[in-house]
Amino acid sequence: MFLGFYAKKEAEGKKMRRWKKIPSGFPPAFQTEKKKRAKPRKLEDPIHILCFNWLCVNIDGMVYHCPNGLDGGNEVVFIRGRAVPKAAIAWNKLKKMGARAGVLDLTVHWADDSGLGRTAYLEVKSDEGRLSDSQYEFIADLNRCRIPHRLIRSLADCQNAVRELQIPLRNFTACAPMADSGTLRA
Repeated sequence: MFLGFYAKKEAEGKKMRRWKKIPSGFPPAFQTEKKKRAKPRKLEDPIHILCFNWLCVNIDGMVYHCPNGLDGGNEVVFIRGRAVPKAAIAWNKLKKMGARAGVLDLTVHWADDSGLGRTAYLEVKSDEGRLSDSQYEFIADLNRCRIPHRLIRSLADCQNAVRELQIPLRNFTACAPMADSGTLRA
């Protein structure tokens, strides 16, 4: 029989915020419990959006984001009596179609001075952000293929990468304001 109260667990001088129902006649169980993983904070999202928008407006080329993570939430499907996350099922299908873990965030394409197409990869991270093992593997493959890549932590890093990689910038002089009316001419 369970009593109608809950006991707060305390262990090793630390207050643990776990409430456990106590059976009558038994002392509270002090079991060690695994700390829940904190929800990932999206600290790099504002930097990512800022850099993407700056690249779209300023470079004479093409840039896009390659989403390589699935957030399936907590939804599960039961397959042969086992609960399997929907995200795992979707990722397995994408892997069969050629998706790869660790692909860097932004892909940039442009034509160099000779007219040949060039490609570079940019990975956006916050100040505390670290590359994953799969990203290190992807970077090793990029190095083997001699494809340039850069780690971006701010808009200034993004602009420096564009300069280093010699990605051409758009010519905005074609949209110079007219002296007499103040409107833009094509």
